[in-house]
Order: sequence, then C-alpha cells, then structure tokens
Amino acid sequence: MKNKSIGIRVAFGMVAGIVIACGLLVALSSIFGSRILKKMVEDEVLSLTKEVARAVDDKLTAEGKIVETLAANPILTQSNYSFTEKSEYMQKQASRLGYVEFFISTLKGEGKKFTKGQEDFDASDREYFKESMTGKTFMSDILVDKMTGRNIIVISTPIYQNDKMVGIFGAVKSADFISNICAEFSWGESGIASIYDKSGQVIGHTNAKLVEEKLNILEKAAQDSSYQKLADFYTTKILTQTTGAGEYSFLGNNKLAGFYNMKVKDWTVLISVNSSEIMKPQTDLALLMALFALVVIVLLSILLHFVLTRPLIKALNDARANIEQLARLEIGKELPHDYSNRQNEFGDIYRAIQSLRQNITGLVQQIHSSIDKLTSSSKDFSQSCNSASAMATDITRTVDEIAQGATAQASDVQDGVAELSHMGEQMENNTVQMKEMIGASDRVDLLQVEGKSQLQSLIDSTKQNTEISAKIQEAIKNTEQSVDEINLAGDTIKSISDQINLLALNAAIEAARAGESGRGFAVVAEEIRKLAESSNLSTEQIRKSVVTLAERTQYAVSQIIESNRVVEEQSVNVAGMSEKFEGISDALEHLRNTIEKIFTANERINEAREKVSSSMSNIAALTEENAASTQEISASMQEQNDTFLMIATESEALLELGEDLERISSEFKL
Repeated sequence: MKNKSIGIRVAFGMVAGIVIACGLLVALSSIFGSRILKKMVEDEVLSLTKEVARAVDDKLTAEGKIVETLAANPILTQSNYSFTEKSEYMQKQASRLGYVEFFISTLKGEGKKFTKGQEDFDASDREYFKESMTGKTFMSDILVDKMTGRNIIVISTPIYQNDKMVGIFGAVKSADFISNICAEFSWGESGIASIYDKSGQVIGHTNAKLVEEKLNILEKAAQDSSYQKLADFYTTKILTQTTGAGEYSFLGNNKLAGFYNMKVKDWTVLISVNSSEIMKPQTDLALLMALFALVVIVLLSILLHFVLTRPLIKALNDARANIEQLARLEIGKELPHDYSNRQNEFGDIYRAIQSLRQNITGLVQQIHSSIDKLTSSSKDFSQSCNSASAMATDITRTVDEIAQGATAQASDVQDGVAELSHMGEQMENNTVQMKEMIGASDRVDLLQVEGKSQLQSLIDSTKQNTEISAKIQEAIKNTEQSVDEINLAGDTIKSISDQINLLALNAAIEAARAGESGRGFAVVAEEIRKLAESSNLSTEQIRKSVVTLAERTQYAVSQIIESNRVVEEQSVNVAGMSEKFEGISDALEHLRNTIEKIFTANERINEAREKVSSSMSNIAALTEENAASTQEISASMQEQNDTFLMIATESEALLELGEDLERISSEFKL
C-alpha cells in the first residue's frame, strides 16, 4: 500500500488539532455555560420561592387583618342587633370575602356559627380558642372539615369592648387559596410550586388535585419508590436548612428545585422545574457553537493548506531532492536547492545536509589515503611473515638435529650403564675369590702343623694366589678404564648440556622477537635451559663420584702390588720355608688382614659403581626427556611456522580487502 504524503499527514494533523481544540472549546463552553446557567437558575428559583413564600405570608397576614377588622365591628358587641341579623351580615361578608363561615365564642368556649342553622359547638378545647384567649390573633394549621372533607384554615382573634376581652371571633377559610397562589406561579411548561408542612403533607400545589388527595410525600415514598428521591431531598435538605437549592429525580425527570421555610407558619415553599427544560438554551447554544466551530475548522483548514501546508511540502520535496543527490553518491556537485539564506528549520536542514556532504567528501578522501597505507602495510607485513616463516623452518631443522643428538646421547649413556653393570659382575667375582682366599688362609693356619708336608701345596696355593692377584689387578685396570670412559661420557654430557643451554638461550631470544605468538615457544626454551642446568649438576656429581672411585681403585692396586710382592718373596724364600715356618702364622694373619682390606675396598668400589650406575640412569632419563622436549619444541616451531603461513595468507586477504575498499570508495563522485 502506498504511503500517504507527509503534506497530507501534516494537514490532517493540523485539522485534527483544530477539531480537537474546537471540540474542547465547545465542551468547556458547554460545561462552564451549564454551570453558570445552573447557578443562575438556582438563584432565580430561590428568588421565586421567597416571592411565593412572601405572597403566602402576605395573604395569611391579610386574612388575619380581615378577621381582626371583622372582630372589631360594633355589630358583634351591640345588643340592639339580634343574632340572626348578625348572622346574615356575617354570611354576606363571608361570601364577599371568600370565607366558608364565621363564628363567635364566649370566653367560656360556647361557640356559635354565623350560618343559617346557627349551630352551637364547644370551642373550649380547640387550639385556636386557647391561643386567642391569650390576646393574639391565631391562624391554625391545615385542618380537615369533617362535614365536607375539605382542607380549611381557622383564623381566630379576641373581641374587645371598651378594651376588655368579651369573646372570640373566628373565621373558617378554605385552604384552596394556597394552591391558587401556587397556580399563579408560572415557569415554562414544567415549573411547579408547592407548599408542604413539617410532616410532608402537601397543603398547596400547582396541581390542586394533589392537595385534595391529601398527598404526604414521606408516606408515599414508603409505598412508591418513585417518590423516594423527593422524600430524601425533603428530609436531608428542606428539614435541615432554611433555604437552598438542589436536584432530585422524580417520575423519570431530573428536577432542579429551590425551597424556603416560611417564618409565619412552619411551612416550606418548594419550586421545581425539569432540568432538561432549563438547560435547553444551553443545549441549543452548544449546537450553535459546534456548527460555528465546524465552519471555523473548514475555513482554517483551507487557510492552513495554502499558507502553511503547500510551502511546507515544497520545502520538504526540495530537501528530499538534496538528500537523493547524496544517496546517488554525487557528493562533488552542489546541492540543487539552496536554502542557506533561510533562518528557519528548513535552512537548518539544508545547512546540515551541506555539512554532511562536506564531511562525506573529507571522509572519502581519508578512506583513499588509509587504503593506500593499508595496501602498503599489508605488502610489508606479508613479506615479514614469509621471512619469519623461513626463519622458523631453519629453527625447526636445528631443533630436529638437537633432538637426534640427544637421542644418540641417551643411547651412549645406556651403553655406559651396561658397562657399569658388567663391572659389577666382575667386582662380585673378585669378592667371591677374596672370600675363598680368606678360607684358604684359615686352612693354612689350621694346617700349619703340617706345613712342611704341605709345602708343595703352599707353593701351589701361592701360584694360584699370584694368578688371582693378577686377575684382580687386571679387573682393577679394567675398572680404571671404565672410570675414564665415565669421565669422558660426563664431559660429553656437559658439552651437550652447554650446547642445549646455548640453543635454549637463542630460542628464547627468537621467541621474544616473535612477540605474543612466540610466548609458548619461550616457555619451552626456558624448560630446556633448566634441564640443561640439571644435566650439568648431575654430570658434576658423577665426576666427583668417579674421582673417588679412581682414588680407591689406585689404593686397591697398591695393595694388590704389595700382595704380589709378598707372594714373590714367599716364592723366593720357599726354600727356606722350613726354618721360617714359625712365622707363617703371622704372615698368614697379615695376609688375611690385607685381604679383608681388599674386600672392604672392593665393597666400596661396588657401592661407588652402584652410585655411578644410578647417576648414569638418571642421565639417561634426563637425556630422553631432553630428546622429548626437543621434539616438542620442534612440533611447536612447526605450529608457529604454520601460524606465520596463515598470517601471510590473511595479509594477502587484507590486501584484497584494501583493493575492494578502493573500488567501493571510487564510486563516490568527488
């Protein structure tokens, strides 16, 4: 669906605003007008209630004056007039003045009517008689005539003769005059005037029929709910206030009413009128204002269209054309519609668009410059990555060679351990032979008594001892040779450790040059350096142990030489053995001690051999660990080489991205 023009929207918004404003104006005018009119009507109703109450008061006062005037008529006190004459006179006056009848009463309450029948009655218990006996004119409440059933009012006043009260004169007046006064009230079609007593009894009404029906609104409300609102208004307002106004609902109509409590009698004047009739002028005025507002809306809409909407739409279309030029990336051309001289919102929009065009132009120029720098930096970075990759390849090759050397070193150390094991076996053989020599010495000592007879056996034993000594000397020489080989192996290990330490130092330097990507390689190089230092320490310990072993071996050799010398002396002097046989025991004891010393030295040599073997095993393990670490370094360098290759690839991609940016920025027409 096609979007509506912004001009239509603006016009619609303005019209809607005017409609709302006019609607609010009409509504507020209607509300406040209704309130003002209602207040005026309430004031008018209160004024009318007071006028009606005043009219009733005046009427009652006038009726009292009439009765007082009639009571002062001499005919009532002069004896020369018969009662019949008096009655005829009073009947004429009653007919003329609108009374039902007159009557007279003695001070004892003996009453008599001025009628054709001249009826007698007892007035002593009547309220009006008692009140008039006090010397004042009294007007009763609404009474019901028992004969006719009509509502009446009795007015009584004292009769004076020579300023002395001689009787009571009374008049019976129909209460219809109250309804007549209410009927004289006229206010539109629904205006009603009514008068109630304190009990809620209607004593006067525009509709006199309600008075004849003796309507009591309080009693009626208990029977008919339609009277309830009126009864509530009567009890809550009329009985509690002297005068006032209010509203209530009666028979489906909203009533606006005013009331006034009279001073002469405890009666209340109530005037009511339908609210709809009162508010009709206000309703007509509201309709007229709505029609006027509609005309104003139409005229203002036409005026706004030509004065505001059309220039607004033109300015917006010009701004759109300027923005469309920027959207076509034609930033080198001047904007087609110039609003720079206007000091309003459209001038601000034009200046903002112009500033945007200049900013885009500067931005595109900066992008071109940045693209050139990016292309150059990408090429240099790619070359650096290729160089780093080649260097990493060389390092990997060197590390592989180190790994191969470490593996060979581990093999040589294992051979040294095997040689030490063989040396141990020979040392054990020497121990066994020395134990046999001790046994032989013991037997010689036991058989010294048979020395002469066993001289030949001694010669044989001496020869055997010489041979054994030669073998021991040979074994010790072999041990010395093994010690030399261990020293040579230790020197070799130390040399390899120094080379590994140097390589680790070079690797750490290269890792530092590589920056963040070489951090892992630097950790591995540091571990290799620590292993090399550990290998140097182990080699030094082995060297010290070998020196000790060599010293003890030299001592064993010297002892063996001494033993050989003794054996040789025994061989030379065997001819004189007979004479010196007594010293054989001492010589054998000396020999036993010497053999024990040799045995002890042999045990020490064996212990040193075991230590050397353990050290050589440790060296072998360290060498194998060095080989494994070197292989890990080789793998890490290979990964680093792959990373350099990947960075080089990314650099080429970055170079391609710079070319794409160059192509995109070229679309801006500067």
